[in-house]
Amino acid sequence: KLQNFFGVFLQFQIGVDRQTNQKDKAVERGVKMLLRAKIIDLGLHYLEVGEIPPYGMETLKGCYKEYEALGDGDHSVGDIVRRCETLKIRNG
Repeated sequence: KLQNFFGVFLQFQIGVDRQTNQKDKAVERGVKMLLRAKIIDLGLHYLEVGEIPPYGMETLKGCYKEYEALGDGDHSVGDIVRRCETLKIRNG
């Protein structure tokens, strides 16, 4: 009976771990997509305006750093950030 209990407990724990891992991956993918959307929205806005405030550049770089840290990033997102780095910095 004790062996059966441990077997059932182990299967339960594996199931819980698997479900937690799936949720963690879903959260990670969601955060990555939100960062990507923010970088693209801000970047394209500043590229259209032709200049960027210091806080805008800081925000873009901060979002991009974390986006890259999540791995397998879209190269076009990095291109937008690099293009923004060439813009004239305007006063706040």
